[in-house]
Amino acid sequence: MNTLDSFAPRYAQIMFGLAVGEVVGIFSATVKVDLMGGTGGSKLGSGWINYDLEASGLSGISDDVANFSKHFPQGSVSEIVANNPQTTFLSEVTPSLESGGTITVRGNMTNKYFKGIYNGKAEGLENYNVISRTENVPNKGYMKTGGNDPVTGKINEIILMKKTN
Repeated sequence: MNTLDSFAPRYAQIMFGLAVGEVVGIFSATVKVDLMGGTGGSKLGSGWINYDLEASGLSGISDDVANFSKHFPQGSVSEIVANNPQTTFLSEVTPSLESGGTITVRGNMTNKYFKGIYNGKAEGLENYNVISRTENVPNKGYMKTGGNDPVTGKINEIILMKKTN
């Protein structure tokens, strides 16, 4: 079984798991991933696939980010958002992100994974151009690792674009 054969049934399962009436992504080439989105469905709205170790049921894909490319074939993802990342991930998602695709990362400077990306020291950054860096963006309910406590302090944002081949 090739990667696309294993991807298609899982992608269809996720899309059909969305709210009734939302036919998001089934006929579209646009795949958007809420990376490390938590236990429930994506908090980013319809059309986003939650990818988290703790994702449950049809609300997303429950797996380690090291296995990201097993779920998303090369160049199949157009956009990734990682709010308050809890591990390194750029190298793991790069093959699946299409050329010109974007990664938006938000967090505060006490988060070592975010800080490494924001300060240009994270592994895998050589595959990306920085589109923007914004300080003090609104906190839209970003939670700490356990999911019970909100992230406090100033939230910053960096948007990366994958370099074209």
